[in-house]
Amino acid sequence: MLDVETDSTIMIDEKNEKEAVAEFLGMLGPVLQQLSQLIAADPSTADFCGEILKFAVKPFRAGRSLDGAIDELTEMKKSQADGPRPDDPTTATNKTALQIEQLKQQTEVQKNKDMNQLKAAELQMKDRHEQMKIASAEKMKLADIMAKQQDDQAKAAAQNQKAMHDREKHQMDILGKQHDMQFDAQKMAMAAQAAQARAGRPAGTRPGASGAATIQAAASCAETGISAMSDRDCYTRR
Repeated sequence: MLDVETDSTIMIDEKNEKEAVAEFLGMLGPVLQQLSQLIAADPSTADFCGEILKFAVKPFRAGRSLDGAIDELTEMKKSQADGPRPDDPTTATNKTALQIEQLKQQTEVQKNKDMNQLKAAELQMKDRHEQMKIASAEKMKLADIMAKQQDDQAKAAAQNQKAMHDREKHQMDILGKQHDMQFDAQKMAMAAQAAQARAGRPAGTRPGASGAATIQAAASCAETGISAMSDRDCYTRR
């Protein structure tokens, strides 16, 4: 006898299967949560929790294929028990607070270090600026001194040049005056000769010793620069 499934039969089977899955998951969720808390508190209870889980899923058809997966989960939890146990919430909170405090201290230390480096850099820059100012001031002062020395040298050279020019001019003036005095002396001598000739000497008569002395005295007066005296005084002195 053949069983022929109609659409209504298929729908009923799917509905029953969905309800079974929902019932299975509804049971599995709370059980897993409770067993997880128990293993977390004491990992050595992993085998016991695994058996409880097998017993809980056994009545369900879907649970019959989970025995292998449950055994693997149990072994994994047992291996985790051999490692370091996680901290309890209070310890974990304290560790986190300690890490935060250490991070704050490290940040503060780094901040102070950066500030010190910045201040040191500012001091170096300021010191370098002051040195540059001092060097610039010294250069300007040296330049002023050199300029003043050059100006003084130029003034001294100009004064020396003027003094040489004045001295040369004075010498030229003296030479000119001596030339003029010699010329005047010659004129006076010639005038004296003419006067003697008119006083009674015949024409063509050479002047005597007195005439020669008169000419020599006039020339001597011109050489010595005596120009303020009259011709008679000069001859009288001679």
